[in-house]
Amino acid sequence: MKSSLLLSVLAAAFLAAGCSKSHDHAHDKKSSDAGHVHTAPHGGTLVELGDHAYNVELLRDPVAGKLSVWVLDGHAEHFVRLKTASFQLVALPGGKSTPLTLAAVANPATGEKVGDTSQFEVQAEWLKTAGAFSGIFTLEIRGTVFKDTAFSLGDDHAHGSGDKTKKNSNPHDSPRGGTLVEIGEHEFNVDLVLDRATGTLHGWLLNAHAEGVTDVAKTTMQSFEAIVTVQGKKQTLVFRAVPPTDISAFDAQADWLKTATEFDGVFPQLVIDGKTFTGTAFNFSQGAAKP
Repeated sequence: MKSSLLLSVLAAAFLAAGCSKSHDHAHDKKSSDAGHVHTAPHGGTLVELGDHAYNVELLRDPVAGKLSVWVLDGHAEHFVRLKTASFQLVALPGGKSTPLTLAAVANPATGEKVGDTSQFEVQAEWLKTAGAFSGIFTLEIRGTVFKDTAFSLGDDHAHGSGDKTKKNSNPHDSPRGGTLVEIGEHEFNVDLVLDRATGTLHGWLLNAHAEGVTDVAKTTMQSFEAIVTVQGKKQTLVFRAVPPTDISAFDAQADWLKTATEFDGVFPQLVIDGKTFTGTAFNFSQGAAKP
């Protein structure tokens, strides 16, 4: 009886907390930091921890029945790796207290591994059909415990579309006849060209004006990711550096690229010329020409 009563009290508290700290890509405009906008790198829901201490991004994939979580710094610009192998979250679909254990995820593209990663995920059948729901979690980050942090996920985030993230538009043309994605405020570009025959998406890092194929930008990255949505399904493309690395060329391969005609995507994190850019959204609709 005591256990049932405690769960009922917690559930009521969770629902009351609701969106108290959840943010849909931005902080509450009525806060003291009004106008300070943060972007969720994967197009999910940002939850602030502490007073601008950290952020947690939550993203639900209803097709796979998966909930993914990333730990970020206070400005949601850098990923924060944790030593823990898992942590527990209590969701409230339909007001029912439902514990979920999120396991650490290794990422070869970034060098992250279990026990040293910023990404966690869990799969559950009910995540495929549940509508909006709230919940709560406790997480320790670098010695500080953030207890009973509330969040709320709506139906729009359930699809992971990130449709409230501004899509990239570019005044310049791709020097290779592909799709040019602007990075930052007119600072750099990623030139995307698709070789449909081999299912290879080529990407070149270019400077602000993309003045020709030799106008490359400097990077120390050996790889980077793009999270894309094609025909309603989320896919991850891993772009790997193509030798010699000083030409800033990267390739990603996938069989579905052989037939895809258009898709939306987001680059969670790019490091170009020493600067870090997170959450760059784009639409790929052309670029079938070979480089």
